[in-house]
Amino acid sequence: MSIKPGNTKPFWALFILLILDLAWRTALIITVVKLRPLGGQVNFIPIIVQMTVTFIVLLSEAIVYWKLRRRFEKMSWVWAHIFLLYFILILMPVVYLFVLPLLADYFNPERSSGLIINLSVTRVILFWSSVAIAHIFFVLTIVKSNWKNKSTVPVSDEPANLLDEFNG
Repeated sequence: MSIKPGNTKPFWALFILLILDLAWRTALIITVVKLRPLGGQVNFIPIIVQMTVTFIVLLSEAIVYWKLRRRFEKMSWVWAHIFLLYFILILMPVVYLFVLPLLADYFNPERSSGLIINLSVTRVILFWSSVAIAHIFFVLTIVKSNWKNKSTVPVSDEPANLLDEFNG
């Protein structure tokens, strides 16, 4: 009986996302600390709490994917979960960072402040809906992979006869 080779790509994709997210948030903290002399008070507690929660969630999801590496039922669900996480944790903040200065440059202050508020609300709605959809795919992957593993065992009411293979 040979062991099915495991698909470790989802584990490594989440591990890379974890490293990228830590680097992104660390760069944010360093930037805020360096800009602190220019004025303003920044509360680091929400940033550190977000960083810790994201780290724990991504690490636990990576561990779950490592445990399920030989039993994935639908890889499209796994990749949908991972790509949505990349979208909300890496792509959305980068796009938001580039769009904000453009709004201030191309619109007058009254109009750009309204657009920034609308953009923030849109970003929050998009973030949480993407988180929900991504984790629906994650839960479906876990349930289907565990169900597949348990359902492959043949159920029989007859007692097993150990000497059947020696008909001779």
